[in-house]
Amino acid sequence: MVVYRSMVPDHSGRPECGAGAGQLGARPIDIKAKDGTVHPVTGGMSVNESILKIPKHLKGEKHGGEAGDLPMFEFALTHLTEGLTYRVTKGTHGQLEPAMSMLLANYQALLCGTKPNWKEV
Repeated sequence: MVVYRSMVPDHSGRPECGAGAGQLGARPIDIKAKDGTVHPVTGGMSVNESILKIPKHLKGEKHGGEAGDLPMFEFALTHLTEGLTYRVTKGTHGQLEPAMSMLLANYQALLCGTKPNWKEV
């Protein structure tokens, strides 16, 4: 199974890592850290199993959206590394979440570590 996410590319053409909107990482509003630690089933980086179900304001015009030339990337869940898990939250929407309690910085590093496996579509 693959999941999709619109993200800003870096100089290499892969998603830019970070905790901002459109980056490869979880925003502070997506997962709450307590004392610098995040936990499973408490949120994570949003992804979708269907490009068609991604809201128009979150995808580029190439994919029927309203976000200019923002690229869409796909990620095969077979590339999930130890420490990350995928959880469906509603319909085709899901999150790449921490699989165990860990420091927020470590969780963000694990997400960024998936960068080579995101392919532009």
